[in-house]
Amino acid sequence: MPRKPDPIDPATIASAVRFDATIFLGTGRYHTGSFDNLKDAREAARQFGEVVRNGRKGMVYAITAEGRSIFVPTTFDAAAIASH
Repeated sequence: MPRKPDPIDPATIASAVRFDATIFLGTGRYHTGSFDNLKDAREAARQFGEVVRNGRKGMVYAITAEGRSIFVPTTFDAAAIASH
């Protein structure tokens, strides 16, 4: 049975010190950039997908001060960060 995804935790995402945009290039290689806010990271992830053109989409991760990495799905409402 497939594993259920963890619920999105807006408070943890809101506590992020940076957001990393990344895209898989192949065989253990990734292109990654770090950004101060979610909006810029999402835009970079979109651009990565256009430039790399390998059929994959760029992804965004919220990085906490402790170094914890949390995937931020495209369905996550960025306004939820402002409310925390």
